[in-house]
Amino acid sequence: MNDEVIKNIKRILNEYLSFYKEFLSFEQNKLEAVEQNRLELLDGLVRQEEVYLLKSKGMEQNRISYQEENGLGGKTLREIIDLTTDSNKEELQNLFTELNGVINEIQHTNEKCSIAIKTRLSAIDRAMDKIKNENAQALYDGSANTQKSGRAVFMDKA
Repeated sequence: MNDEVIKNIKRILNEYLSFYKEFLSFEQNKLEAVEQNRLELLDGLVRQEEVYLLKSKGMEQNRISYQEENGLGGKTLREIIDLTTDSNKEELQNLFTELNGVINEIQHTNEKCSIAIKTRLSAIDRAMDKIKNENAQALYDGSANTQKSGRAVFMDKA
């Protein structure tokens, strides 16, 4: 592998690292919004998240294309790092390790966010059920109170 390819792999790893750090910050803000019950922000955040995911896919496609053009098609970043000389291996490995850590943090934050959202949705469902039950009871009570005969709706037969 020539120096130009190694230089570009470093560039790609640095771009990934920068992008995923920004994405992590976004995910942490989304989690904070959910935990603080700031549901009005979620719609916009979901749209922003879609942009991040699309950009991530584009970056990955570009990396794969670059690797294929340079005879590294089908290889993982870890395998490519193993192919480099010792002078570059440490720097590439450090970048890869940091990138892997950031991606793991994103996954963990995303899982926490999903749990928080499910918890909020469950609370909303319970509140909706309570409102429905109260409305049904009020409707029944109102119907019973408007009987004109003054007799009980249910009578015992003796």
